[in-house]
Amino acid sequence: MTDPTGQAWTLYRGDELLADLVVNGGDFLWLNADVHPYADFEDVRPLFDQELRLLDDIDNHVEEWEAAYEKVRASVTLRYPDGREVPEFLLHIDKGAAWWRWSDEAAAFRHRLHVARDGQEAEVTEATVAEVMAELAALEDPKAREVNEKHGDDHGVNLSKLRALAKRLKTQQELACKLWKTDDTAARLLAILICRPKAFERDELDVMLREARTPKVHDWLVNYVVKKNPHSEELRLAWSADPDPVVASAGWALTTERVAKKPEGLDLAGLLDVIEAEMKDAPDRLQWAMNHCLAQIGIEHAEHRARAIDIGERLEVLKDYPTSPGCTSPFAPIWISEMVRRQHDK
Repeated sequence: MTDPTGQAWTLYRGDELLADLVVNGGDFLWLNADVHPYADFEDVRPLFDQELRLLDDIDNHVEEWEAAYEKVRASVTLRYPDGREVPEFLLHIDKGAAWWRWSDEAAAFRHRLHVARDGQEAEVTEATVAEVMAELAALEDPKAREVNEKHGDDHGVNLSKLRALAKRLKTQQELACKLWKTDDTAARLLAILICRPKAFERDELDVMLREARTPKVHDWLVNYVVKKNPHSEELRLAWSADPDPVVASAGWALTTERVAKKPEGLDLAGLLDVIEAEMKDAPDRLQWAMNHCLAQIGIEHAEHRARAIDIGERLEVLKDYPTSPGCTSPFAPIWISEMVRRQHDK
């Protein structure tokens, strides 16, 4: 394929030229461009601004986003550098930057890109999965892999670059599910970033958690997906009682979230009883999650603070954990005291 960099695509309203889109790069899915607007582009800029605002929170605004993008498509046309009109395209413009994908076959393109009314992304082809895997392979860095493997994560992709790829892909539930099934750690992390958290059923998330082999996939799945899913409370209760300590750690992570944000109905004293009895001898990941819950209770709930600090001092869990300068120790008494001090200093 010829390098498109420097080519000028054009944006029209009827026969009126609104902007030149000068390509500055792209990847296998999108072209990126600098926007060189003409005076009348300001008439349609609010349409693009509104579309982007809704796209950023599409989980909660699927129908609104569809309506907003239809207004964009009804107002403008995109033309190839040779002047021909592009039959179908998905175009975003943010200030002086534009990015889009397109097709000469409108029907097929709409089938691939249409966001259905139930919030599910339409079919994404296997070729797209292969292309994503190829890009992830190209991002592999042996030094990053060496560092990650020391923490139990078997991938070598810089997380900032992974997030940049996810930002370009946007939300694609079907693609996310296919990437998850590859059992590749980097692909699963990307899947978590582009999925729709609310689209998963309870049993799907339970299986996914048990499949999450590495700490980073486990943590991202819980924090970025499960916490936003309507089945999170049901899963919290089930996982907290699970005999697998890694699964149980996910239940404690969800409990910690409730301690901080929605403590109503939680038996905080009962949680402290369990932590006091079980945390000292718990496996590492479960112990870490229980310790976080202990600290959160002490930070957020003054009536339980003295007991939380006392439990931490007696159990001495993570007391000698190496802590970098400027960072707060995970040893619960220090953690609680430091966070309470910061709250009072505000």
